[in-house]
Amino acid sequence: MDFKVIASISDGMLKARIVEDTGWFNKYFFYLLKDGVVIDRQGWLRKSSFEWQLTEPGRYSVRGFVENRRGKWDRFSNAQRMFPKSISDDWDNISATADEVPDLPLGSLTAPHQDFLVAIGRHSQVSVPGFLKTNHPSITSITAYHREPINSDLVFSGSAFLGNNLIFGQSDAEKRSDELMHKTGDYTFVSFGSEHAIISNDYFGVQKLFLYETDDGVVVSNRAHLLCLFLRLANESLSLNKQILTSILAGGWTQVFQQILGDRLAIDGMSMLPIDKYVHADATGYRLENKPIHEIINRQQPNRSMSDLIDIGKDDILAQTEAVLSSAHFKHVLVDATGGMDSRALVAAASNFQEPRHRIRINAADTASIPLDIRVACSIASELGLSFDDLAETVKFVSKRKRQENALSILLGTYFAHNIGDIFGEIRNRDSTVNITGFFGEICLRPYYSRNYIKLPIADYPEIDKFIDFLRNENRATLGGDKEKNILYSELRTSLQNLPGRTPIEKYDLHYLFYRNGLHCSDLFRFRYDTPRIGVLQSPALFEAKLDAYRSEPVTYLQNELISRLNPNIMAFPYASEKDNMDLNATKERLSLAGISPKPILPSGEKAISARARKSVEKMGDPSLSKDGLDLQFLAKRAVVSLYKADYISKDFGMELMSEIDGGKMNNVIINKALMMYHLWRITQMNQQEAESLI
Repeated sequence: MDFKVIASISDGMLKARIVEDTGWFNKYFFYLLKDGVVIDRQGWLRKSSFEWQLTEPGRYSVRGFVENRRGKWDRFSNAQRMFPKSISDDWDNISATADEVPDLPLGSLTAPHQDFLVAIGRHSQVSVPGFLKTNHPSITSITAYHREPINSDLVFSGSAFLGNNLIFGQSDAEKRSDELMHKTGDYTFVSFGSEHAIISNDYFGVQKLFLYETDDGVVVSNRAHLLCLFLRLANESLSLNKQILTSILAGGWTQVFQQILGDRLAIDGMSMLPIDKYVHADATGYRLENKPIHEIINRQQPNRSMSDLIDIGKDDILAQTEAVLSSAHFKHVLVDATGGMDSRALVAAASNFQEPRHRIRINAADTASIPLDIRVACSIASELGLSFDDLAETVKFVSKRKRQENALSILLGTYFAHNIGDIFGEIRNRDSTVNITGFFGEICLRPYYSRNYIKLPIADYPEIDKFIDFLRNENRATLGGDKEKNILYSELRTSLQNLPGRTPIEKYDLHYLFYRNGLHCSDLFRFRYDTPRIGVLQSPALFEAKLDAYRSEPVTYLQNELISRLNPNIMAFPYASEKDNMDLNATKERLSLAGISPKPILPSGEKAISARARKSVEKMGDPSLSKDGLDLQFLAKRAVVSLYKADYISKDFGMELMSEIDGGKMNNVIINKALMMYHLWRITQMNQQEAESLI
């Protein structure tokens, strides 16, 4: 049924009306929502409008219902903001001052990662302070820039799996440089052949590459910030893309909008390499080639049986787990454990190895939002006889401001979800320890974005426009007026159209793989601990099985069957989430669980808590260093006003952003977006000397 709910605020009065073309409806009902919570209900009415006198500032929207003899339908209006006087005062005060946001210095990655950039064309002659240069042996127009010395024709950043061997950093990679193409892991690299160069990343595109095409070549880097500053060093003119900037800011804080929506970044001409492509360069130029994952995503029919794929995937995960457990780089392996499915697959894999078991420590999470997490985790670990995290830690006091700037630099313009304001001026570390995580379950083992929609009528929508309209009506956290929201959903529509997938909902699920994957899951940015993180739940075969199972199998069948084959005994315990338990029960009779009876969970997480209490913690350095953090909230407000003055956003949109920054839900996301868009704009305005001073 076609109708709209329109809301507007003027002089404290909110007016709502339902607009329809057909005249089919004869009853109307209105919900008034403030900050997403229903605060008033009015109806059923014979008139199609209602109004409220508002007394408090906030973010208001209206849910309108219509009814006739054939049924009942509902729609939401766009949200409208009633601003408190403090926001108007802030806007006026900031607008009246000439102070600017300090420019953002280039941060650096931590081992086993390193920053690198490859210039192909005339920019290959540029010098970059603090970086070494390696020229291609026979093609003078190809140059790699890197921080670490290299002893081969390879620049490598990250970690990779070669069977049951772990490649951890540049030195390891140089020994097996000819084997790194299309392997699982979390890495990027450039490799020089005799007559070509390859610039690529891991199988699933976890660690990202960013490109900028010039008039005679291309510049590629694993750091968007480095790429931007390099281009200004090369005197390349840059401009900000107003449409991309608007879509990022209008996306608000919900998960699908916590990172870039498509390949394009907010700098015109700059893009993120699709996860299914790599760069091949030679004397004639460069081109993008398909990685093996491209063929899997785009194939029309299953190639192997589901059972065979699960067995192959099981072997992949066991080999990768063994690679970490047996690595000479580490004395201890910290295994994340919660009450969820991903960590259960992780613990099930680790439980298959007896010899290195003394190296394992269980990191059981104690989360207020899911109180059963730690109890379930402790129950499983105790059943398996695994020890809990009691590893000694060091705390090194450092500049809080530098850590915050480093985080903004690493994530610049791509990912906005981290709460950078919560970063402490300290680096916590466990000596010779690696953390294996449950990341990639959402890539290889089950639907993620679309999990809650698969059983709804939306799953059968054949048209992307209709699918987008559904998402738009569902999402109450986007910002701006119709203009900004139309731009936002236009960008999402374009992104989905360009993705593989047989239906809109399958494209939507693949959106996680192409864009959130890596920006969220990579080890590039370590939030609180300096302990490196590695995800072992990666398998091309399991990804293929997930695609085959999509909508033809219950949503968690693949994951629960994999866990059952890894270690059926731990399936005796329930999950912490009722939804996960319901999905498990829907497929339990089909799982490999013969003879497994349910077991109760422990009454508390005391084993993990007491182990943590036994830790020795050594503090190092000057504690005063940790107190110089940035006032990110204030700087973000100043960034918003600067973007308004530069004519990138309207005043109304800017004031709404400022209100969200001041205290909206998950305001850290909006703070990051405002600051990062400002810093990208500033780079477009810099001269060569200013850019050089930040590297």
